[in-house]
Amino acid sequence: MKNSKAYFNILRTAIVTLSVGVIGVQAFAAIPQLEEKKKSILSRKAGLISKITHKRLTRASNLMSKNDHAGAIKILKKLLETTKSRPFESAQVHQNIGFAYAQKEDFKNAMKHFKAALELKTLPSGPTFTTMYTMAQLHMAKERYKKALAILDEWFYFVDKPSASNYILKASAHSELGQKKKALAAVDKALSLTSNPKESWLQFSVALNYEMKNYKAASSSLKKLTGLRPEKVKYWRQLASIYLTLNQNSKALATLELAYKLNHLEKESELVNLASLYLDQEIPIKAAQVLEKALKAGKIKKNKKNMELLANSYLRAEELNRSIKPMSQAAALSKDGKLYFRQGQVYLEQEQWAKAVKSFNLALKKGKVKNLGSLYLSKGIALYNLKNLKGALKAFELAGKEEKTERASGQWIKHILAENKVKAGNSTASVSGPQ
Repeated sequence: MKNSKAYFNILRTAIVTLSVGVIGVQAFAAIPQLEEKKKSILSRKAGLISKITHKRLTRASNLMSKNDHAGAIKILKKLLETTKSRPFESAQVHQNIGFAYAQKEDFKNAMKHFKAALELKTLPSGPTFTTMYTMAQLHMAKERYKKALAILDEWFYFVDKPSASNYILKASAHSELGQKKKALAAVDKALSLTSNPKESWLQFSVALNYEMKNYKAASSSLKKLTGLRPEKVKYWRQLASIYLTLNQNSKALATLELAYKLNHLEKESELVNLASLYLDQEIPIKAAQVLEKALKAGKIKKNKKNMELLANSYLRAEELNRSIKPMSQAAALSKDGKLYFRQGQVYLEQEQWAKAVKSFNLALKKGKVKNLGSLYLSKGIALYNLKNLKGALKAFELAGKEEKTERASGQWIKHILAENKVKAGNSTASVSGPQ
């Protein structure tokens, strides 16, 4: 085990309060040899202990409770010499020595005495099962996972009632051996046995389910974790990520929205993702509000991507005036003229003809606009409304060179010629305006 301290802490609790209950899903079918051994253990009765032995065991126990393990071991080893001829008392002494060594983290000697206690075959079922379980924990602490499982599987067969913590220990052994499916089955059983699971158990469930691509099950455990520890940002992030993986964007949004209200979203990527999800779910004004607040607080950068997202949010919310500024900022930072073209279209929709022409010219200057025909057609319309007929005709002629805008531009040219009786290409119109 990569952290033997963690298993030792489990062990110390087991020494005092170990419940004799194990896994409900039996590791074995009925096996005659094991069944016979189980009956033998269950039939054992507690033997008699002399007053002097009881007195010394009590003294040793008191010393252990005060962390005087060396003093306890000294008493118990002397007692071991005087109880050799009394197997039941000797087993009790071996068991207590094992506990004392385990508390000192001297697992080698602890295992030696636990094994000796079991080999005497005199301990009643309760102490026998407790000792077996403790030995399994010691093997886990020493990273002997196969030996731990061997003991646990036998122990699980012997004991009828399981506990959630027993399943988690078994799951840990399977996981360390790369047996993810068996580990997950044990974790699932543990969670089914309690309405108050430990945080680490739910984390274990999430990790196994995610690794096995059981995303729905992972989301279920993450929901419990956000309820159990709402102050931990990572659970909200993980839950939202799982929902996105499942294409459950509305649930991802609800998760991030709640995390945002709890002031958990501080990273730029998280705030931008929240805004993007608002747009995806057709709530553009909230997307804009999130971005504006984050920009003001300096939590996100005023780069092309973010400013374009803000502009798009306002456009989708039909807040055209408020889209202009971020669109201009994004366009200025862009390496092509696409955003200036879009800005010009916004101005065109607002009938701000001169500003539209200016934006279209900037788009042409930056270049790399795919739909040039549409750009020239839009510029021609703006120039026409500015009564710059010569400039409009020129723009419409350029738009006519593109197949998609050939027909529309031709109609505009015919309209201008019919209306003003001028010829395309050699007009003498003197109407001024931006070119």
